[in-house]
Amino acid sequence: MQDYIGKEEQLNLLQIVLLRKKLLLLITSISIVCALILSFVLTKYYKVEIEVMPVESAELKGGLSSIVGQFSGLSGLGGNSLSSWQKKEALAMLTSRQFIMEYLKENDLLKELFYKLWDAEKNSWKQSVSKVPSLYKGYKYFTKSILNVSEDKKAGVIKLTIEWKDPVLAAKWANDLVDKLNTKMRDNAVFEAEKSIVYLNDELKKASVLELKNSIYRLIEVEIQKTMLANVRREYAFKIIDPATVPDLWDYTRPRKLKYLFSGLMLGLFFSTLLALLLHFRQKR
Repeated sequence: MQDYIGKEEQLNLLQIVLLRKKLLLLITSISIVCALILSFVLTKYYKVEIEVMPVESAELKGGLSSIVGQFSGLSGLGGNSLSSWQKKEALAMLTSRQFIMEYLKENDLLKELFYKLWDAEKNSWKQSVSKVPSLYKGYKYFTKSILNVSEDKKAGVIKLTIEWKDPVLAAKWANDLVDKLNTKMRDNAVFEAEKSIVYLNDELKKASVLELKNSIYRLIEVEIQKTMLANVRREYAFKIIDPATVPDLWDYTRPRKLKYLFSGLMLGLFFSTLLALLLHFRQKR
């Protein structure tokens, strides 16, 4: 009996709404049109990707393995652990605060990131801005809303994704970040190798045992090889498999028209149904 009454009430509600089908159609149509207009008016965002792979320094690993293998306490540095450590360091640096803030500062990107607060005609921040955006704020916004780094461990591929309103800038930022990372990792490797050479030369002067001197000579040779390898190899940490390219103007990721169309349909149906019920019960009273 209760099920029958429940079905009868549902039928009555459906009849109430259908009696005002013109209102239902009008409000739903207006909602859909507004949603579509909004999807055209909103700023379009484009997504670009660059695919890279960690560089396997076979020459460096082989040289280190032959030398380090002689010292039991340093045996863990041989084999694949060096490559793994280098990849982890590169990935950590890619999204680090210092690295991103340096890039934003070098390219003067704060006024691009916070373009709504920037007055291009006066070439200054708008007077309404109570606090000028800082590099740290730019770093937080860039890493949370623009930059995304993911790794496919099975394929060994790392994807760096940039999503921004200017497709040309998005592609430039993606390629620049990988290039800057390789340069920074290469400079760090050269600096560390040169520092090691200085230290080993000092130790060589103190050594008196011939076998120890020969071992130090071999270590110096490895550090020199590392310096030479870093200086001649442009893609030091990551090798670019597929560079970022500028997408077509119609190939944007946001806003999605179908999503806005569906949202407009659902909102229109909801509010038109609600209004129809309110009008019915008002007239009934």
